[in-house]
Formats: sequence, C-alpha cells, structure tokens
Amino acid sequence: MLQNQSPVIDCRRATIDELKKAYYNGTPIGGITHIGTHYGPHNDEYFAGYLFQNTPEGKHRFPGIENALFGPISRYELCKRNLLGEDGFFMAMQQASILLLTGNGPLDEHDNRKEKKSCAQRVVDLLDLLRTSENRKIYGDLIQYVNYEDNNGDNLIQCLSRTQNRRLSPQECTVLRMLQTGSFAQNLKKGAEAVGNDVREQSELLKEAYRFYKNHVEQAKLFIKAEKAYDKNENMIELVIPNKQEKFILLEIKSDIPVMNKVVHNKWRDNNREKKLGVLFLHKSNGQFVLMPNSQHIRPDEMREIAKILWQAVLGVRSQKPLCFSELEKNQFNDSVPEIYFDENTGIISNGSKVDPDVPGLIGKELTINDVIKAVRVGLDTEYFPTRFATNCNLGKCAGAECPMYNFGLNRCHEVRRVKNERNGATMGTVLKRAGLLNKQS
Repeated sequence: MLQNQSPVIDCRRATIDELKKAYYNGTPIGGITHIGTHYGPHNDEYFAGYLFQNTPEGKHRFPGIENALFGPISRYELCKRNLLGEDGFFMAMQQASILLLTGNGPLDEHDNRKEKKSCAQRVVDLLDLLRTSENRKIYGDLIQYVNYEDNNGDNLIQCLSRTQNRRLSPQECTVLRMLQTGSFAQNLKKGAEAVGNDVREQSELLKEAYRFYKNHVEQAKLFIKAEKAYDKNENMIELVIPNKQEKFILLEIKSDIPVMNKVVHNKWRDNNREKKLGVLFLHKSNGQFVLMPNSQHIRPDEMREIAKILWQAVLGVRSQKPLCFSELEKNQFNDSVPEIYFDENTGIISNGSKVDPDVPGLIGKELTINDVIKAVRVGLDTEYFPTRFATNCNLGKCAGAECPMYNFGLNRCHEVRRVKNERNGATMGTVLKRAGLLNKQS
C-alpha cells in the first residue's frame, strides 16, 4: 500500500520553488481541482488524466485529484494568464490546475524537445507507475498502445504503410478502413470534435474514455488473479487415446474467474511441460462446467463421444428414456438435454457459458466431477469396453442393451453391434451404474 512519506503540500499556498521541489522529489501535492488540456484532446491526454485520477499512485501523489474536473483550456487563455513554460505550469498548479500536453510545461511534449515522450509516458515516469511487476502486467499493454499511437498516429493505413515501408494494396486499404471505423482512438477523436465546447458532453466523453481504460485494467487484474489461483488449483489426469499413440492430460480446475481458460493455456505453454494438454475441464462453484479440447491434438468429432455419454447420463439420472442410435446419429441430442451444449465446430462441451449464463449447473446435482472425468476417459479411449463384455466386443459380438455402454451410442459400438435398439428392461440409471459412470441412485 502506498503511504505518504512527507506532509502533503497544498498547491494553492505553496511557492513556485516549493511546488517544483515537491513535484520533482515525489512529495504529495494536494488541492488540484482541475486537469486542463488542449481542445479536441486525443487518446494520449485522456489516458494521462486517467492515470492521475484512477491509479493508487496518481491519488497518492496528488491527493483528491480523483475528484478534479477534466476539461480543455486554450493556448490563448494560457498566454493571457501567463501560464506558459515550466514556471507557468507551476503557476497553474497554484491555481489548482495541472496541465496536460499544453502550456510547454513538463507534461507537454510539443515544445519540450529534450525528451520526446508522450504525455501519458511522462505521467507514467512521474508516478513511477511501472515499478512493480504487477503494474507492468496491468498497465503495460495500454501504455505501449498509447505510445505507439502517439508516435505513429491513429490512422491505421498510414501506420501500416510506415511500418511495412510499402504501398498497400486496394484490398488491404478497404479492410483497414473498415477497422478504422470502429477503432477506439478514432471514435474518441470524433467525439471530441462533435461535442465542441459543451462542458456536459465533454464530461460524458471523458467517462467513455475512462471506461475503455478501466475495462482493460480490470481484465488485466483478472488475469493476475487467475494466474495465482491456477498455481494452487490444478489436477492432472492421464488420458489414453490409443489411435494417437500418445498420452495426453485432462486438466481439471475449479474456478469462477472468467479468464481462467486463457491463463491455463498461457501457463501450460510458458511452463514448457513435456506432457501434452488434451482437454481442459473447468468447473465453477455453481456447478456449471466446460470441456475444451486442445485443437492441436483433439478433433471436434472426437469430443462428440464424450457429449453422448454425458447426455445419456443426465437422462438416466432423470429416469428419462435414453436417446436411440438413430437420434444420436442425426445430432438430435442438444434439445433433449439443453443444459449441455456441444459445439460441432470447436468440440467444446459446455454447461453454461458467457452467452448462456443462466443455464443450471449440473455438477453437484445430476453429475459429479468423477462422472465428467470418466466420461472424458471413456469417450476418448476408443478401445475401451466394459470388462465383462470386452472379449466379445473385440470379436464383433454385441451384447446389445445388456451392455452398460450400449445406450451411449458410441462409434465403437456402432462398429460391433449386431442388434439395433435392443432393450433388456433395465432402467437407464441401472445401466449407467453398471458402467461406473453414475455414482448415485437414479
């Protein structure tokens, strides 16, 4: 936590020399009520203001600055009030204002050629914002983005032309113009031009800009939280996939952090493990879960086998009639168990998601963690058959409904079964219990 090492200096009562000493030595300066910049501010100035008003470091160096008003001031006005140059910057501070990218002071790059830096970078240096590794993770990408834009402009076509040092094709220009239409920096600039001198609208635009930065910062904090949670919460389970001649890992993690799946893949790659990640099994405290295959090793159609087992397992717990082979073949299963969705294109099996957050969680109610793990193991092990029937299965002799795996409708059973849609009168719950895929009474 940041703590004041020196008494706070009131900017309105301090002398110019006292303010300079405090500013350059890191002594907190209180009393700032206005943040001024030029008219039609850009991303650089908005972000600099955000760093002052929304970071612990900014609030520490300038107590109360989070309540300051952000708004434009003309160079003409600064000239009239003799607020140009370094002394003018501190004279403005005596009037409770801090100037960004205007007035030729220490936070203005325009007439400060000794050190060519963006306004935001000057604020970063002033606050020593990147001193900690955590802050580098939180703010690093945003700072890099603002600096790049400040050096190269916010026109995508011009930026790419400069960096590649070639003339872009008409097709490339068309795509870039479309991207430019929705770019944050361009729309921020358009907004500043549109609101003009309307103080209320300027305030609304500032909120929009700050919201953009906050979104990035909050997600960066989520990543840090997920990284810490990942290190304490991973369960690696070996998967056998005979047709691939390799061993893979089913990684099981319980977490409510929405970016955990991205962190897992980054961590796995960074740790340079010899083991290969096959399937990620994430589940939440509310019982929702998702199974995400590693597309480098597991095809989407291979995940369909797992989905079949889970659908039939849930139907069995509910004492509902299991789906027959023809229904499974026609992909008519999603509507029968709407709580579990299978994406044919990606192979992802989900019980709830960001776009379907209201789906009832099944783990702890109709499925256990072990149920899901066993479904993955059996679904991917294409040579697995129940011990009692394995010999006959491998000889092409199907026991039909007597076999606990028969109603799963797996491809391996399609290849060996002789009798279609046989039923031996056993309830689905009993069938699943025999298979070891259901550890509860139906």
